[in-house]
Amino acid sequence: MGPILTGSPTAVLIPRGAKPHDIEWMFAEPKTIPVASVSLDPEEMRLLGYFDRDLREMLGSAFMKDGSGCS
Repeated sequence: MGPILTGSPTAVLIPRGAKPHDIEWMFAEPKTIPVASVSLDPEEMRLLGYFDRDLREMLGSAFMKDGSGCS
């Protein structure tokens, strides 16, 4: 919307009510996550496995696929 209204290809429309931290986050440079340096013990791996299983189940649910039905 910003480029359409201003004619500038670099213009960004900031929603009304945006807080300074929201704007800072919008323009922040993405940082890589150092996954190679992470080490998990067996218990943490087990819990991560449960999280992965449950997340996949939630993402595959009718609620996530079709929405809540509220408009």
